[in-house]
Amino acid sequence: MSSEETETTQTSSESVAGKPSIHTWDGPDDKDNPFNWSPTYKWVVTITVCFISILTGLPAGAYGAGGSEISRQFNVSNSPFDNTIWATASWNMGAALWPLIFVPLTESGGRMPG
Repeated sequence: MSSEETETTQTSSESVAGKPSIHTWDGPDDKDNPFNWSPTYKWVVTITVCFISILTGLPAGAYGAGGSEISRQFNVSNSPFDNTIWATASWNMGAALWPLIFVPLTESGGRMPG
């Protein structure tokens, strides 16, 4: 196996010799290269990613629809401040702050489990 083949088959962030590996495509007709995907497949991937993005936002807004029913059923006091928004606020704060903590940790440990 030549050194060029070794560079293209490395999946970790560093090669065996300790040098960073550079991912290259297996020629101009590589099926894994997104530039070589068919327009139909590109649209399927794009629509799937958009749909998943919409689905990840739904739980954050789902609490708000039942806020008055939640406060009535659990006797939540909303006098100086609407306390039922804490569920949505905590979800959104977690969604905003968790990546700020987790992503830098993956830089040292890697993103693949195991």
